[in-house]
Amino acid sequence: MITLKQLPTSVKLFVERCDAFIVGSAANLNATINDNSSAANNVKDIDVVIPFNKWDIACIIIANAIAEADIQSNSKLAPKLNIYGGIKFIDVDYAAALATTIDVWPSDLNKYLLSSLVEYVWNPKFNLRYVKCAGFNAGESK
Repeated sequence: MITLKQLPTSVKLFVERCDAFIVGSAANLNATINDNSSAANNVKDIDVVIPFNKWDIACIIIANAIAEADIQSNSKLAPKLNIYGGIKFIDVDYAAALATTIDVWPSDLNKYLLSSLVEYVWNPKFNLRYVKCAGFNAGESK
């Protein structure tokens, strides 16, 4: 299980300052991060949803993370626009010798809670987790 302490600096800042939610595989209770294993649960990137009203703060955090990583613009690791209108970038922790891909975009969280594409949603600040239950529909009795 990934804890708030293990998250890259930019993700911690998104959570603390932007009320961000982590979505996708990194929000899974069984997920691990940077444990140098090839286990299926070891996440390759972290997907983060930022509320629209906090996107300006998130952009400053992104700019600072990119500047600290000192990645050349012609590098394969250079920041890119993602298909959701956000940014994919690398958060580098030189002290721990770790680099994590962060995919961040502005959106309404309701879209993800109601989407069939997302199974896991997590807000580490309040330790709130949403796990979509398979095979159960509202109104069904057990």
